[in-house]
Amino acid sequence: MKYIIILLFLFVFSSQDQIDTSKALIIYFTRTGNTELFANYIKEKMNIELFKIVPAYPYPEDNDEMSKVCQEEQSSNARPEIKDPLTDVSEYDTILLGTPIWYDHIPNIVMTQLEKLNLNGKTIYPFNTHGGSGVGSTVTDIKQYAIGANVKDGFPLLGTYVKDNKEGAMNDITNWIEKNFEIIINTNSASIDNTNIENSSIESTGDSNSSTESTSSDNSITDNLSTDNSSTNNTSSDTTNSNKDGPNDDEEEEEEIALFAFSEILKCKYFLVLALLSLM
Repeated sequence: MKYIIILLFLFVFSSQDQIDTSKALIIYFTRTGNTELFANYIKEKMNIELFKIVPAYPYPEDNDEMSKVCQEEQSSNARPEIKDPLTDVSEYDTILLGTPIWYDHIPNIVMTQLEKLNLNGKTIYPFNTHGGSGVGSTVTDIKQYAIGANVKDGFPLLGTYVKDNKEGAMNDITNWIEKNFEIIINTNSASIDNTNIENSSIESTGDSNSSTESTSSDNSITDNLSTDNSSTNNTSSDTTNSNKDGPNDDEEEEEEIALFAFSEILKCKYFLVLALLSLM
C-alpha cells in the first residue's frame, strides 16, 4: 500500500508536461536527411503530424559551396524563401521543432518559417542534429524568432548517430519522451491544409538534398565530428511480490481506492492530492 502512495506522490509532483498529440505538430528542416530521420523517429513514437520545411531553391550538395551559402545567409541575416510555407498553427498547442546546426545556429530558412507563424502561447520542444556542438545556440535562436512561445530545453543527437544507429536513437527518444511528457494522448490526428504534411515514410518532396543515403551529416559544413554519443539503453521491468495467503478484504479495498485515485490523475491532479491526503 505504501508503495502505491509513494508512486502517486511522484506522479503528482513530476515536472512532466501533458500533451495531446492531436494538438501537436512536428516542424523540421533537413538538408542531408538526418534531421528528417530524427523527426520520423519521433513521429513513430508519438504519432504526431509532420511538416517539412522545403526551400524554394535547393541548397548545394557540395559542402564547400554549402558552407559559403550558409556564411552569406548568416552575415546578411537573409530569409531564404520556402516552398509552400506553413502559415497557420492555431489548432496546435505544442510544436516539436527539428533543425540541424549550421555554424552554431539554426539555419536561416528555419528563421523564415518561425517568423511566418503566430507562436504566442505555444510550447516548443527543439530537437536537433549536430556534428559535435550539441544544442549550440538552438534554444536561444528559437526564443528570438518564436515570439511569445514557451521554448523548452533542446534535445540534440549526432547526425551520424541518428543515421547509423536507429535502435540507439529510438532508445534516446523514448527516454526523452518519458522525461518530458506526462501523458501521450493518441486521439484523432489533427491535420492542416498544407501539401507539405509528410507521412512516416522518408521520401524527398522537392528537396533534392534530403536523401538519407547521404554520407555527410546535416552539420558537416560547420562542426567537428565528435567520436560517439553512446546511447544508454535503459530497460525497466515490473516485479510483483506474491502473497501465498492473499491480501485480506481491507487491504484489497485500500488498494482499489488507491488505484482509482491514480486513474483520476488523468483528469485532475488536484483531485489526486485530496485523495492521497484522505488515504493517509
